[in-house]
Amino acid sequence: MHGQELIKRYDEGERSFGKVDLTGADLAGANLKGINLCEASLVAANLREADLLGANLEGTDLWKANMKGAILTEADLREANLCEAMLQGADLRGAKLAGAIMPDGKRKRLFTRLKKFTD
Repeated sequence: MHGQELIKRYDEGERSFGKVDLTGADLAGANLKGINLCEASLVAANLREADLLGANLEGTDLWKANMKGAILTEADLREANLCEAMLQGADLRGAKLAGAIMPDGKRKRLFTRLKKFTD
């Protein structure tokens, strides 16, 4: 699936896109509040400034994804792969990160609440 198809289906009311392959998709600035992308592949996707408030990204592969300035407030990122993801300026307030692989390659062990990702 490509980014524009996902956005079109989201705009039509669909919210569940678990296990979908969006490798390299351009979703920059997209409004995807509450979307379910559980176990999806978003490898090298452009999510810059996307609104993912309350999104389910559990187990999602976000390796090398551009998430600069993205709104990830209250998002479920448990067990997600964020290795080498660009998270500068992303809003992670209330995000669930237990078990997530962070950009530095380290796995989060505890439930963590962050405000903004700055490094």
